[in-house]
Formats: sequence, structure tokens, C-alpha cells
Amino acid sequence: KETPKENTKPVEKIGVNLPMTGDMAFAGEVQKAALELALHDVEQQDTKYKYELIIEDNVFQPKKTISNLFKFKSIDKVNAVMSLWGSDGTVTSDWAEKNKMLHMSCSESDVVGKGYYNFNHAPKLETYRYRMMKYFKDHNYKKIAFLYENALEVVEYLDEFIPMLRNNGFDIVYEEAVNRGVTDVRTSIYKIKQAKPDILYAHVLAPTLQAFAKQSIESELNIPLVNMNIFGFNPELFEGASYFTASIGKSSFPARFKEETGLNMLPCTVNLFDGLKMIVDGFEKAPVKGDGILPETEDVIEIMLNNKNFETALSSINIDEEGNIDSSVIVKTIVNGESVVAEE
Repeated sequence: KETPKENTKPVEKIGVNLPMTGDMAFAGEVQKAALELALHDVEQQDTKYKYELIIEDNVFQPKKTISNLFKFKSIDKVNAVMSLWGSDGTVTSDWAEKNKMLHMSCSESDVVGKGYYNFNHAPKLETYRYRMMKYFKDHNYKKIAFLYENALEVVEYLDEFIPMLRNNGFDIVYEEAVNRGVTDVRTSIYKIKQAKPDILYAHVLAPTLQAFAKQSIESELNIPLVNMNIFGFNPELFEGASYFTASIGKSSFPARFKEETGLNMLPCTVNLFDGLKMIVDGFEKAPVKGDGILPETEDVIEIMLNNKNFETALSSINIDEEGNIDSSVIVKTIVNGESVVAEE
């Protein structure tokens, strides 16, 4: 019998922090499936290197994220790291710059992408702000209320968006930040009803999200709801609500993802799928210097920053010099428990 040839390719390791337990575990499961699907595609190619994902549970807690990052570097010896959402992305971004580690994130934040070693694969906040303001104007929503989680990425977005709305003639009739984990927002809902807004921007995560859904129905809130991405996590709870998310255009990715994983795509799913393939593309095209076995991180980054022909699963992307991977934003509305495109 022939002896199978051993895989002698050098290994590129990628460490990923995801919430695999806790309130956001359902999201971690979906994003993990997206990364594994991307890796499956890579393994069908004749690549220079073998790629390995090392996924750790951060329970959606920054302290656990940092602990995992040190493990990635000191024990796993990874060549790149990936993160999900702003709180995780922010601490990872700071760590990556200090440790000169390639970092790819999907976060509703412009801070996460700052620094030479950081990439953020999500629409820029400016893109979201202008698209959302256009939506308010088109629908004649003049009185706006805000209920949001006191989290870095949410505050970063609203610190500029709320003044921007005021400067453009909108009336902010209610504004409140709640701490993560709050499960009783009935007083807030009562105050919002008293303020009589035309629309409510409600941006909270589990378990507050589920509590808000239930208590809104009990309190007969009956006000149009909108946010960035969040209602897409639990569409069955927010019939008629709308949210803003990255456009995938005519991509077949959602159907393929559902067929091959049995899961429904969530916000950031396609971005992380894309992001991993971008990292691989960078490693494959970067030169190896001298007697090295693997390319240097800086050369990989230069390839990624200047790749204008990357085959994205989104409608289109634009990478700036800072590593922000911007894309267009669409409006989705929840109809019969499903997210459907309402406005391009």
C-alpha cells in the first residue's frame, strides 16, 4: 500500500474570541459556523499554508477576551486574531497594536479599526448615520426617542448621531442609557410613551432585548422601532420593526449558509466569513523573506490593504488606509418572523 504523504505545509493559526456560552451563545454558534464554512472553502484550494482556527469562549466579557488573547499568543502561537462586536473588538484592537498582531473584527465601531494591525469588516458609522437620517426624513419621523445599552460601541455611534440629528432639525424627545443585563425596562417604556416619539431607536442586547420585547407588548408601546443589526438577532420577537445592516446585494451566501449549516445568518456572519478569507488571501500572496517559513505580518497587512479585487460575499466593499472595510447599508423589516429587505 502507498503511504499517504504527510502534510508538510507550514501552519498559520488564527485565534478567535466568540461568545459560546452565556446570553449571546446563540450568536457565537452562528459566527463559528461561518468561520468553519470559510475554512472549508480554503481547504479545497491548493494553498501554500495550512490554516487552523482556534476558537475560545469569551462569554461576551472583555476580561475573558483579554485572557484568551494572552493564551493565543503565549500558548497557541497564533499568527492572527479575530473578534466580534465593539466591546470585544476594542480591547482586542488595543492588544493587537501593542503585540503587533494582525486583527480582523466585525464591530459597529470606527475605533476598532484604528491602528496599523487592525481591520474592521463592517459598514462605517458615518455610513450608518447618513443612511439612518435619510430613513427618518423619508418617513417623516421628526420626534426621535433613544433607549440604548451603555456599551462602548453604542455610545460611540450616538455621541455623534444625536447631535447630528438635532443639527438637521430633528427633535430628540427621550434619551436613556441602560446597563448591560437589565431585565426590567417598564419604567423606561412608560416614559417613552409619555414622550410620544414618532420612532424609537432601541439598541440593547440579551437579556435586555428579550425583556424589552415582552414588556413593550405588555405596555402596548405601539411605536415604530429601529436600530443597527440588533433586531436581526431575534426577528421572531420584533414583528414590523426595522433595522440597518450591511448589504449582501444579490449574493447567494445566505441560502448557501442555511443549506450547509442548518442555521440562519445573523449580522456579522457574512463579514466574518469574508474576513477570514481576506486574512488567508493576505498570507497566500505575501512574500516570504530570507530564510523565513511564513510571511511577516506587516507584509500580509500591505497585501490586505491594497487588494482591490477581493471576491467579497457582500454587494461591494471599500478598504481605507486605516483598515476599515466599509460597505453599503440597507434597511430590513421583520415580516412574519423573517428579515426581508425593505429598502436598498
